[in-house]
Amino acid sequence: MYHLTGVTKCYRSGGGVVRALDGIGLCVEDGGALVVQGAAGSGKSTLLRILGGLERPTRGSVELDGTDLATLTECRLARIRTESIGTVPSGGGLTPGFTARQNVAGALLPLRLRPADRWELAGEALREVGMDKQLDVAAEELAAGARQRVALARALVKRPTVLLADRPTAGLDAAARAEIAELFVRVWGERRLTCVVATEDAALVGRAPRLATLSEGRVAAMARYPSAAAGG
Repeated sequence: MYHLTGVTKCYRSGGGVVRALDGIGLCVEDGGALVVQGAAGSGKSTLLRILGGLERPTRGSVELDGTDLATLTECRLARIRTESIGTVPSGGGLTPGFTARQNVAGALLPLRLRPADRWELAGEALREVGMDKQLDVAAEELAAGARQRVALARALVKRPTVLLADRPTAGLDAAARAEIAELFVRVWGERRLTCVVATEDAALVGRAPRLATLSEGRVAAMARYPSAAAGG
């Protein structure tokens, strides 16, 4: 479970201070899915980075399963990111020149598995997201929607307990957005991960089990839709 209390994040810019997050408080239950929407600059991506332990809040606590990420050493944070958190960054973040399978297998390197095991697990993760026929295609040769499927497989391959995705449908056409939104809904239902997805896309917002709306770094509204994850 995530439990955020009074999370504020400030950046220095042009001699002044930008308050990207301003006293955020929210909870995400174990196995729960939260979609975070808001206009560009509302704080969505900053919130995702803080949830993933990539940044620390200026003030406030970010508890994951009772541990405040804001107080951990860099070494402990890195271990939690490696073992427990799968991330889909904005744009997918795939490595050009590497095949789909190589990109996914690379996520397992910190776990020190045997190369044969990494290769097998990568194939399984790609098949789960519908990429079984493009395992050996280079990342740059894949369609945009396929690249996002690979990015999701890379996040899932290490069997994390948390999945974080930053605008996973950005830049896709309407058909691809709908497919990726449906894929995330299936992951929520089957994997029972604790999921937080930041988006501006109605295709994902409309399928949100829980929805938080950010405005100027604050939670402007919260809503719950019990049947959304089941496709209702």
